[in-house]
Amino acid sequence: SDLHIGNDTMSSAVGAYAGSISFGSTDESNLQAASIVAIQTDTDPNEIGLAFFTQHSQFGSTNLAESMRISNDGKVGIGTASPSSKLHVEDTSSTSPLRAYNGSHYAAMGANNNAAWITAGGSPTHGLRLSAGGNGALSVYASRGVAIGEYPTTDPGADNFTVAGNVSGSS
Repeated sequence: SDLHIGNDTMSSAVGAYAGSISFGSTDESNLQAASIVAIQTDTDPNEIGLAFFTQHSQFGSTNLAESMRISNDGKVGIGTASPSSKLHVEDTSSTSPLRAYNGSHYAAMGANNNAAWITAGGSPTHGLRLSAGGNGALSVYASRGVAIGEYPTTDPGADNFTVAGNVSGSS
């Protein structure tokens, strides 16, 4: 059998709720809450997505804040109610809202008013490596040394630049 949750009083407007599942404690002194809401994401009332709400306060507040949205067209937004791509992560308080972490090293991406950032952290040996087709093409080391070539493995030293292979130029 199916479980159906509906809202007979839903208006036909962007942001209107079509039904929800709420999670919470029955103990008012230790109130915790979250919810998943079916929400109209465009002008067509049949365009329904999901909004995920979490409690950001630790002291008994019932105020929930939207933390993630899946729009009717499959776009996922974290930190935004209007995702503009398949995965849209927005965090105005950080220059690295997106992080891949393996337990001791990480790569982070983000942006601020001045620039876009790609950062390697956790003291990786090679710092940041860009590769194409499985071959490391460019390495930026923690020393600020830069090496270009097929899997450069030697740090060229602070503020130095090395190229493995041929270098050419034209004017």
